[in-house]
Amino acid sequence: MSAISSQLGTVSFQGHDLTVISSPAGERLVAMKPISEAIGLDWKSQYARIQRHPVLKSTMVITTTVAEDGKERGLVCLPLDHLNGWLFGVDASRVRPEIRERLVQYQRECFAALAAYWQQGEALNPRTMATAPAGPSVPIRLTYNDRAFRIVPEGEELWFVAADVANALSLRDAYCVTRHLRPEHRSQRQVGRQMLNVIDRRGLDLALLHARPERAEPLRLWLDAALEQFVPSPAPRALPNGLSGEQQSAIKALVAARIEALPEARRGKAATACWSALKSKFGCSYKEIAPEQFTEAVSLVARIELEGEWLEPEAPKVLGRLPIDFPIEDWKAKNPQQFRSDNPNSPDLVVGYNDLLTSDYSPCLELLDTLHNAGYRVDGAYYELRSYQNLMRQMDVTMRLMASNIQQAIEGFQRDRRHMQKYVNVKPSTPPTPGR
Repeated sequence: MSAISSQLGTVSFQGHDLTVISSPAGERLVAMKPISEAIGLDWKSQYARIQRHPVLKSTMVITTTVAEDGKERGLVCLPLDHLNGWLFGVDASRVRPEIRERLVQYQRECFAALAAYWQQGEALNPRTMATAPAGPSVPIRLTYNDRAFRIVPEGEELWFVAADVANALSLRDAYCVTRHLRPEHRSQRQVGRQMLNVIDRRGLDLALLHARPERAEPLRLWLDAALEQFVPSPAPRALPNGLSGEQQSAIKALVAARIEALPEARRGKAATACWSALKSKFGCSYKEIAPEQFTEAVSLVARIELEGEWLEPEAPKVLGRLPIDFPIEDWKAKNPQQFRSDNPNSPDLVVGYNDLLTSDYSPCLELLDTLHNAGYRVDGAYYELRSYQNLMRQMDVTMRLMASNIQQAIEGFQRDRRHMQKYVNVKPSTPPTPGR
């Protein structure tokens, strides 16, 4: 809890204008006492509830405002982002009857939103989204810092998947990207089988403004390069005092040729390096470079040293057909003990734990060895097979131990039974009669 000086403002919350207090740091706060009393709640009880709640208590602040009488007053406030959570926990039976049904409906939506967030990875509010087109969209799939970055083109517009933008900016989730945006800058699009939050280019620029500069600027540079390189665009148009359309196409083709020679994982970073070098050298985008500097620009792109350019090529894989031939007849011939109980009239094999554990020949291991020797990476499949074998060994030991314990129990039962049979015909002794 802290005390700060503030300024008043207005935002829209749940379709109503709400007075908020802006702190010097730019955080938007809401005074809780007026809201509590407006919906019929006892403020002292709500204040005690905030104090008991570990999350609300840790974010509560006391702001200083000037009242109508000219005196300073302290107001207990919560961040605007926590107001939804506070309302979600309000007992609907305690509020005014005329707003009770609306609060209950709001809390139902909260339950649905929480379920969608934790079970599907994303919660969407259809009232704040633009109308999505029918049918799935085909995204352009890029990679930024080894993470997926999807762009959904629609005519001349580009939409960016909000969850991917959040990952690129190291934000918690897509809501952190979309919460500052107006409805016209955000929407929903079906990408594959998922309905995802997306934002337009203007929304992306606003999200970058709210993000930390050390994370936003690298993404901005990479995005400019990626859009130039990977996103289809109309024929380039010459700008006043800039490169002609043919010169622009020549530079883009040169950058593309240099990037294509690199491993796929390094192409995004290389594209950023090329376009950033041009912007740093000439102080403008490549389209605005003066025509007389075209030769210098081409020379610069050709000379840039790109990471991964001098890596040794991967060892070539074995060409042609691999000697993969492991018929069931070979398995039977090399492990005859496994088929002692095999029924020739049944398509099923009768194989026990011991048969598999004592096998001298494993077609699966032979197949993996063949692929490994041919240059393929099969570590995952190898360790999965070994895990199955280890699990079978553990089960075999467990079954043997259980069988031994059961056998000992049966032998003990039979031994006790034979012992009791010795006294079948023995009559119980009669106690003496008192008085005799």
